[in-house]
Amino acid sequence: MTTAAISGTWKRAVERVAAEVSSASDQSNVAPSRLLLSLPPGGSQGGPTADKDGAVLVIDDEVVANGLEARGFEICRWNRFSTTGQYGAISPQAAGFESGCCSGGAVVRLSGVQSNASGASLRFALAGAAMSVPSGGRIWAIGLEAEGISESSEALRQHFHKLKEIASNGGARVIRARRRPDCPAKLLEDFRGIVCMPFDEVGLPNVEEWHVWPGLFAGGGLDIMTAFMLRRLKTAKIAPNAAVLDFCCGSGAIAYAVLAQQPLAMQHLADADALAVDAARANVRLAACRCYLGDAWKAVPPDLEFDWILSNPPVHRRRQDDFRVVEALIAGSVGRLRRPKGRLWIVAQVQVPVGLMLEAHGFRVQAESDGRFVLWRARLPKGTGSGRNTGR
Repeated sequence: MTTAAISGTWKRAVERVAAEVSSASDQSNVAPSRLLLSLPPGGSQGGPTADKDGAVLVIDDEVVANGLEARGFEICRWNRFSTTGQYGAISPQAAGFESGCCSGGAVVRLSGVQSNASGASLRFALAGAAMSVPSGGRIWAIGLEAEGISESSEALRQHFHKLKEIASNGGARVIRARRRPDCPAKLLEDFRGIVCMPFDEVGLPNVEEWHVWPGLFAGGGLDIMTAFMLRRLKTAKIAPNAAVLDFCCGSGAIAYAVLAQQPLAMQHLADADALAVDAARANVRLAACRCYLGDAWKAVPPDLEFDWILSNPPVHRRRQDDFRVVEALIAGSVGRLRRPKGRLWIVAQVQVPVGLMLEAHGFRVQAESDGRFVLWRARLPKGTGSGRNTGR
């Protein structure tokens, strides 16, 4: 077998493993959506009805939105996370919907992050639903046991009453409730938080006013894996005017540290989460105009190329392992890194096959691990990557 054939076989094997993980993630994550769609419309045990009830707000669930739309429903989509066909929005109003406009009710899909018990992410989504549904309007909260659906009553009762579990199958649950008439919706802006960002852990001054929102990775703070990367980054030389991308930027910790180390860098940030991008623009003001919202590489202007791409990417979709973002990051970096010295650094848990994915796309890789997670430092061999040679 030739070297090229071995390389092709290796790449297909890596792609197959990633596809199997993604398929398992899809099967688990769509279970609550399919359960809701299986219910008969209306009645005490039913789902939404498509007649004169009016528009239905669907929060972060394209399976439900598409399924109801195919049945003739008028759908209002509010996704905080960007999808292939739609940008995320920080509120229903930012998505173009007026308060109280969804008389057909709302479907709230638990995010799996801060969504159990009194989780702030769930309360944020429910407050958005409460702003959009009129008094007495219906809501369907759907999710998995592992995401905290059975513990969601406390959060639901802040704006809704007459709670009732109307369907269950395996770990999936559907809870129906009614909008309380005696409770004004909490303003979403009130969920914005300010924390102290402990950059002293990576040798930088702390930031006393760091902006966060519910549901951000690591609560919007300094994740232990990000800190691991930033300590190593301090030993690297980032040239003045180097183009740097913080991919899956969250609240902007990596980008902030890069600019603290090299203020003349051309820093860019990208994330699929509208709330993350809002926080990052507030936290990394020097690069606020270069902070992009969108699904993976669709967020990044197509003409941009980079000397550095840095990322602590998500490896879960809700609570399930899912490597699609990592795969998209690596595949897209091949055409975005400047050669010959463009660098891609990724930090992830040890069980995530980042190294195999990098090698399958032709990267030369170095790895450093502490036994819990790995920092992958990758470069493309000469003659690959973008057509632009900066000599950096």
